[in-house]
Amino acid sequence: MGFLYEGVDHRILEGPGDIRLVGVEILRPPHCIQHRRLEAAEGERVVTIVLRQRVLPEHWAGEVKFLWISLARKLLFEVGKYTLDSYVNELKGKVGNELLKTHKSYWPAVKRLVDGECVSAMAHVTGGGITENLPRVLPRGTAAVIEFGSWPVLPIFEHLQQLGNVPQEEMLRTFNMGMGMLLVVPSKKFKKAQTVLERVGEKAFTVGRIVKGERKVMYT
Repeated sequence: MGFLYEGVDHRILEGPGDIRLVGVEILRPPHCIQHRRLEAAEGERVVTIVLRQRVLPEHWAGEVKFLWISLARKLLFEVGKYTLDSYVNELKGKVGNELLKTHKSYWPAVKRLVDGECVSAMAHVTGGGITENLPRVLPRGTAAVIEFGSWPVLPIFEHLQQLGNVPQEEMLRTFNMGMGMLLVVPSKKFKKAQTVLERVGEKAFTVGRIVKGERKVMYT
């Protein structure tokens, strides 16, 4: 048995405005069952998004959240010997607060971008990281080149990598490294997309480009 914290169930059922709930995915990691708790992902996975009779290729899989939580817990609690109340200077806060940060909803920005026909595809990057999520939205004959240093990596990921001496390749295959949502934008719509994002208060980074290839991610 488990429970949802007060108010969480209402947020799941209501959702943001004009979205309708079609299903809920319940995650039951061993550490939650052991402590008689149940964690639910709020809108954690949507396979496709349909807007105005248009279907966009998107993988919406799930900050350190849900699908990666087992590895994060192992590094923080078993390797680092932290507790939920441990204050970590590199994170400028307690471990528990870092793990419980609210999962961001990209829906307001995504809706405006789609309405403005600014994007060709989107990848919500969680479990599987950039390496496995981004290729799922690429057409055959294309690949993505991601440029290191083109976006700020969140302190939590740098700290996890240091704690476990995790190879960079594995970090990119497991975590989003601070890029929660990747948008594939046609060059002709690039400036328009920037304007739309600025108007909704979203800060975006140009992190790479699409090239000819075999549906994979290459890093430079």
